[in-house]
Amino acid sequence: MKTFLFFIFSVCCSALYAVPVWDGISVSEEFSGGDGSERNPWQIHSPQDLALLSRQVNGGETFTGQYFVLMNDIDLGGKEWSPIGTSDDISFRGTFDGNSHLISNLYVNRPTTSGVGLFGYVYNATILNLGITGNSSVMGKERVGGLVGRCYINTEGHVISGCFSDADVAASNNSAGGLIGIFRSTKAFSVEDCYSAGNVTSYNYTGGILGQLDQNTDFSISNCYSSGMISSVSESPRTGGILTKVSSIRAIVSNCYYINGDESNANSALRKTAEEMRSKEFVELLNNHRESLPWKADFENPVLNGGLPIHNWREPLSIELNMNEIVIATLVDKPKSMELICTLGFVCSLDNIVCELGDSSPFSVAGKSELSGNRVQITVVLDSEITGEFSDMLRVRFSSQGAELKIPLRGSVFENAAILLSTDELEFNVCEGEGMSLQFMLSGANLANDVLLSVRGDAAYFTLDKNRIAADEVNAGIPVTVTFDGKANAEATVEMTSLSGTGDEITASLRLTGKMAPAPVFTEAAIASGGYDYVAVRVASDSITTVYYVLKTEPDGKMTADLIRKSPDKKCKYLEFPFVAEGILLENLDASIKYYLYLALAKGDKMECLSFVPGPELSVGMEHRDDCRVWATKGGICVVSDFSGPVGVSIYNLKGVLLKTVVSMQNEIWVDMNGKGVYVVVITSADGRYVKKLVLD
Repeated sequence: MKTFLFFIFSVCCSALYAVPVWDGISVSEEFSGGDGSERNPWQIHSPQDLALLSRQVNGGETFTGQYFVLMNDIDLGGKEWSPIGTSDDISFRGTFDGNSHLISNLYVNRPTTSGVGLFGYVYNATILNLGITGNSSVMGKERVGGLVGRCYINTEGHVISGCFSDADVAASNNSAGGLIGIFRSTKAFSVEDCYSAGNVTSYNYTGGILGQLDQNTDFSISNCYSSGMISSVSESPRTGGILTKVSSIRAIVSNCYYINGDESNANSALRKTAEEMRSKEFVELLNNHRESLPWKADFENPVLNGGLPIHNWREPLSIELNMNEIVIATLVDKPKSMELICTLGFVCSLDNIVCELGDSSPFSVAGKSELSGNRVQITVVLDSEITGEFSDMLRVRFSSQGAELKIPLRGSVFENAAILLSTDELEFNVCEGEGMSLQFMLSGANLANDVLLSVRGDAAYFTLDKNRIAADEVNAGIPVTVTFDGKANAEATVEMTSLSGTGDEITASLRLTGKMAPAPVFTEAAIASGGYDYVAVRVASDSITTVYYVLKTEPDGKMTADLIRKSPDKKCKYLEFPFVAEGILLENLDASIKYYLYLALAKGDKMECLSFVPGPELSVGMEHRDDCRVWATKGGICVVSDFSGPVGVSIYNLKGVLLKTVVSMQNEIWVDMNGKGVYVVVITSADGRYVKKLVLD
């Protein structure tokens, strides 16, 4: 059973939408659309579709010369992933267009397996505009990368472009890279406009982008950077901020930068500090005087990459559509059109809007026209010479902005009146009590009467925005919105009924499934902020995958500016069940203001459902107090204070986990920590509260 999620949407809007989460088991029976051609690529809508690609490639189908497009962000749920491709012979050999989407929570833990990543092995392949993010990690023996384990090229014309990975990458042997573990070629190949933000480690040959450049004819990498930690445990380590190689192998490295790595293995890349990378000037360096401007500064709220540059596709230009799929139903010998309306957040002339369809497509673009309000109308026509079901992909390129839309087209030509739906099921996954709305497209062929819609089953939990739709609207094609209230698990069916011109009853139905997850619980008070402005929190939930820290100045919900942080990120990365979030560092807290910590918790990386959970008031203390001194000594922590009455010492690790608590009437307290580590020490007494972060080395 396949589930499709369709909406009226804005390409860059912040509206909530469902990110499909994988259960680690289910696999689609077939891809969600397309035929594998360049103009109508195989469509990946869900984790199950992606798992099907893995199963088929690992079963021997290489998809040589075929094309794939990712249609949604996908959450792999932290379940064990089977890398796509297991050897050079059993490898992916097509083009995978990420289509400006993200794959989150990738988890590969195969310490005895070589060639692992999202893709294990690719051979004469191209990968475009794809991000690996969330709480992602990849572990293998050797040839380990966040995106690709091993890449082999022996034909011209292949690239990896516009990609990034936040995944932590580790190899127990050699060759680990933030994006690619190892690369070999006999023909030209380039990596362009990519970055890696995860930590990378191996025994040897460790690179921020590429772990090891093996034999090659003409390898080039340009306009890339890495920001994670790069480490090797070999006695003679080779670590490169961008790549590593032996001196006899040639590589063209241009306009590439790194924060960490051995300068002796820089290979023409330049070291930058994190602050330098956060500057406007660094974004201009990466864009390198090009008209397309693939990079932009990370000024999102919350930041998406710690303030370091991100791809322009990460939050594309504002383009609102009246539908994200075109569904046309008509009768034989009666061509029918539908209008796609694009509301642009920028100025673009019709001459700079290019529409493309596949060869021999039954669809055609009849014209483009300008409407008021900076809107553009594109008319798509379905030919109707023969009956059948048809599909294609409409590509709309705004050449002056470097933006591109991909709109799936679906059409059916009937002999008699009929109703056509864009999907046969809508599935809602929400937090308890959180509502969600999804849409489907409804199209009719020669309906003579209005279409009546009704909900059967658990109807009380679902609401339709329309219960009666005029026949002319349905015949033209219209979106219908269904809302699930999230109050209970529910199943229902939308039944649609109309009459044809001959009086025949025409029916269609759509299944609805609503699944409710328990609301999150704030289970432990925050550590009050000290002079380091350090906060650690604990959240319990079995369904939440994203935590937003929101600092507010008043309990009624007024939010201070620039004080929102998202986990996972580089300062607050690690989450597990029950969720324990590392500490976050907050900036410029004013001791004269009362702050309150709130948690915005979301299931899915795109805030599919949202709950704000209030936390305690945070006190802002002094970095040093004359009446309290804390330091590390002899594998432990020493506290000397002039506080009156009992003194409590609580010691936490950087995940907010309480390790030890000591209460004493003495002015001098020593706590044995049994070794090295980084700790947050909280001292409380009737005289006040003091916080200090310590490193025991």
